[in-house]
Amino acid sequence: MNKIELFIKWAEDNNCKISKNIYKQDIELPDYIKTRYVNIPVEFLEFIKMINSCISADEKTWFICLKEYNETSDFAFSWDEIERMSLIEGEDEFNNDVKIFWDKYLPIALSVKS
Repeated sequence: MNKIELFIKWAEDNNCKISKNIYKQDIELPDYIKTRYVNIPVEFLEFIKMINSCISADEKTWFICLKEYNETSDFAFSWDEIERMSLIEGEDEFNNDVKIFWDKYLPIALSVKS
């Protein structure tokens, strides 16, 4: 069992709700994400290809998966929700700093817990 499979088993054992990608479709990240984030770990890419969703038992924390990155999910929050919430209309210098920050960090999970 590889590290990704071990993590998925751990998540299931800890009551996370996981929907596995049984078809192993070769869905890719959109080009605008691959262009913006050029150093995405291969392990993370493999992980999000193996699952459709991974949500905590209390449904307050979840991994961002391919459907979210491709904007075809029914989740209430977009994959870049925190960046969007940080932007302030008319504050170009501040917004530029926000974008520079998020250019370095691909969001992989979201939480509304506490």
